[in-house]
Amino acid sequence: MLRKDKRSCALCGKTVASGEHDNGIVEIIDDETFTFDRADCVLMFRKFRSVYGPSLFNTTIMSLQ
Repeated sequence: MLRKDKRSCALCGKTVASGEHDNGIVEIIDDETFTFDRADCVLMFRKFRSVYGPSLFNTTIMSLQ
């Protein structure tokens, strides 16, 4: 049986299942680990974070999820 741990995309909040056939993308940005479901989410996350700054952007995203 395949064990799956559920995680969510750091940008859109979509559930990303991990396991043998992991489709998630794990990125380390400014010494923090983030999981994304698509490469587009990684790109947008990096752009938003550069505009709004790490602390404000992380607080805003976490309150929406």
